[in-house]
Amino acid sequence: MDTVKAIDALKKLGYANNQDQRAPERSVEFFQFLFRNTSSSEQAKEETTEFFEKRKVQKDQDASNSVREKGGRKMTKVPESFLFVVRVVGALRGICATLGVSISLPSIFALHASAGKAKDFLFTVTHPIDPSFSSPSESLFESSSLHNKKL
Repeated sequence: MDTVKAIDALKKLGYANNQDQRAPERSVEFFQFLFRNTSSSEQAKEETTEFFEKRKVQKDQDASNSVREKGGRKMTKVPESFLFVVRVVGALRGICATLGVSISLPSIFALHASAGKAKDFLFTVTHPIDPSFSSPSESLFESSSLHNKKL
């Protein structure tokens, strides 16, 4: 994985935390952990333990180097859809663990992102530039019952 491109992508998505200036690769590690392949409950517990042990080592190194932020790592910018995506990923993980199914979440996300980009591209090619038009994905979102609804 290209960490530099991943860091740039997170910025473009609108995600940031208070450690991004000095250790942006940690955000990439977090999202790699979050969006890893699904697995059995036992394997997921092992992966979680490994991830948080690594985080503890990083935290201890930060403290010994006097660079640890007061209160630890905190998100400073979060895209609106972030919590929804995290909840969906959590639900998918739970279902897959219960069923004993392993799937590649990044592959599925990439497939649908590519399809959405292709639809948007075709829409812009087939419609004149006019501010009253919106892309298919925007139209779909605007017609949903969640659009402009306070949660």
